[in-house]
Amino acid sequence: LGVKDGMANFQGMYTPNGVFLFEMGLRLNGNNDWIFIERTNGISFVKMMISHSITGNMCDDLSKDNPKFNEYFCTLPIYAHEGVIGELDYSAIVDKPWVEISTQNAGVGSIIQEDGTSRQKVIAFLINAGNITELKDRIKFIQDNLIVNDVDGKDMKFQPFDYEVLRE
Repeated sequence: LGVKDGMANFQGMYTPNGVFLFEMGLRLNGNNDWIFIERTNGISFVKMMISHSITGNMCDDLSKDNPKFNEYFCTLPIYAHEGVIGELDYSAIVDKPWVEISTQNAGVGSIIQEDGTSRQKVIAFLINAGNITELKDRIKFIQDNLIVNDVDGKDMKFQPFDYEVLRE
């Protein structure tokens, strides 16, 4: 393709029949997982892309880009069923040092339509953990403590992610 600089990402899923890739992007991805890479390797893909757009130079030492992280990282998106959000509370979650908000697409008063698209994603969290057990506990904590209720007080969240499927 002749690509010399930039950022590429692949998204896929693991199944009993193997790993299947379903998306490739030549851009920063929407999950903001570049935050994990910066925290782990000291490389900022955002700064690199801005520098390249201004100077034509990526401005960082790519030898620091080590894909073998010493922690587990994940993005946990939370989707909601149709309705008007009457309450969105993540206050018990965001004060933890191991989590931050990746994206927040909706808030109180937002109308969610049941259209099967990413417009049903209310919020996504970035989580880090030292091992799988800790990661499972942290996902459970978020799912147990996040409130996304409609104006009548009914829980709008999709069925929780089954974190028990995670393996070392």
